[in-house]
Amino acid sequence: MKIIAINGSPKGKASSTGVMLGAILKGAEASGAEIFNFDLSEQNINFCKGCHSCWFVTPGKCIQKDDMENILNQLETADVIILGSPVYFNNISATLKVFIDRLLVVGSNKYAPKGAIVEKNKKSPLLLMVANCGWADRTQFEVVSLWAKKFAKLIDITLVGEIFATQGRMISSPTNELKEKISNYINELENAGKELAKNNTISEQIINILNSDFY
Repeated sequence: MKIIAINGSPKGKASSTGVMLGAILKGAEASGAEIFNFDLSEQNINFCKGCHSCWFVTPGKCIQKDDMENILNQLETADVIILGSPVYFNNISATLKVFIDRLLVVGSNKYAPKGAIVEKNKKSPLLLMVANCGWADRTQFEVVSLWAKKFAKLIDITLVGEIFATQGRMISSPTNELKEKISNYINELENAGKELAKNNTISEQIINILNSDFY
């Protein structure tokens, strides 16, 4: 089992997104998974140019040479991909969106124009979507949830779960009042990682716990 996490927070490992992903990966590794964690804030990834060279000129390869090349090589053999992002303006971060745009190289061929040669995924990994927002309002995740479903369908992978935490700042900087709750929440994230590595899924019970509010 190979699990790759993509942290789309511009704050990197120390962010609430980073803490959430780190806990899931810790649990997965404890269950024997091979884990990789890419903090996009530390990667040099250029904007997609929309040139479609990866479809017409160099199928399956982007003409740009940056850190995306290494990530794509790892994604080829991934069993699970975890996308993590803070919610900005009710959507994923710009940091994650730049990465997503560069996945055109493995985009679905059902939308490719005539003459395009699109490389199919060598594996069909599972997708776990993880996000957190600043306020106690779950409607902030509506766009992210819809986008995750559309994204999974577009590149032909299975969305295995969505973990959305309101009041996300509490995860990386809990108040004294919430320290115990946050500690328990992080333990449940580790349990989610363990289940994912063992069973290729996360139980509805754990998903419901992780999608409940701290207050």
